[in-house]
Amino acid sequence: MELTIDRIWDAETIEALVPHWVFSDGSLREPFLQEVLHTILTNPDSIQILVARDEDGKLIGSTTSRNPGRYFPFVELSQAWIGYPDYPHLGDRFLSEIIVWAKGLRKKYIRARTMRDTDALYRKYRFKTIASVVKLNLVDDDLFDKVQRRSLNGRLLRTGC
Repeated sequence: MELTIDRIWDAETIEALVPHWVFSDGSLREPFLQEVLHTILTNPDSIQILVARDEDGKLIGSTTSRNPGRYFPFVELSQAWIGYPDYPHLGDRFLSEIIVWAKGLRKKYIRARTMRDTDALYRKYRFKTIASVVKLNLVDDDLFDKVQRRSLNGRLLRTGC
């Protein structure tokens, strides 16, 4: 089965990728799309969106990688999707393209955050854990009250509000 991988910039194809993007919070898809489209318009060299198509032109996978800036030693693999198991080496081909792009930018490594199984990334590609991502929900008022009390050594803060 023949496939092609291309770097893209067109909004129509990018919008077709949105349902395949994975976030811990599904409401982040639209802001991420807007950020990607804005980046393509204002600084297209700082983003690499690759799409794979089969011989009929059907989308079968994609990656989105970003260069956070010249002072950062990495590119960030923000999204990756392979939708069809008929192409077992598609991940290798995508990673090869990202590596070539990152080396061209003189980067030292590729960084990725994932909601998926990290064991496969460790085994297959030798990614290493460098940090954990944690989240503090800011709508938990009870937690805010507890933190305020602790910060004042048990004394209540009077703000005058």
